[in-house]
Amino acid sequence: MEDHVNTHIGLKPHKCDICESSFFHRRNLKSHIKLHDEEKQFECEKCSKKFTQSCHLKRHLLTHSGEKPFKCKKCPSAFNRQCHLKQHILTHTGEKPFKCKTCCKTFNQPSALERHMITHTDKKPFKCETCSKTFNQSTTLKRHMITHTDKKPFKCETCFKTFNQS
Repeated sequence: MEDHVNTHIGLKPHKCDICESSFFHRRNLKSHIKLHDEEKQFECEKCSKKFTQSCHLKRHLLTHSGEKPFKCKKCPSAFNRQCHLKQHILTHTGEKPFKCKTCCKTFNQPSALERHMITHTDKKPFKCETCSKTFNQSTTLKRHMITHTDKKPFKCETCFKTFNQS
């Protein structure tokens, strides 16, 4: 049950020691670890990427064809994976099942919760290559990068003066 609850709060406590992947369920981690050991016998003819299972190759081939068989019934959006459609549907329902244990803020996608969680730490993994300033969110770094350019994308709606920061 504990693993199941993790899916609702966006917590992925089961981490792979070999790569950066993490999982809600222990069984998914076990399955993933086999991927590191198994021989990759299914090869993509377009890009030579190899897979341990034919179903993974089949799913990968959709990235080359551009085919998106999973269509949203509420808008024109379409996806190449069913799990992506399920996540998208939450944008229509307004449901936000992933809750931060620290501040109780809720999110409609586990990845959004994962990005948010870093704000509760001292980690600042995103570094500006120009001035070495660090940030805890990639979006904050992108917004900061504008300060190193002549671009002024922010405009005052009263006097129309433009700025490089909001």
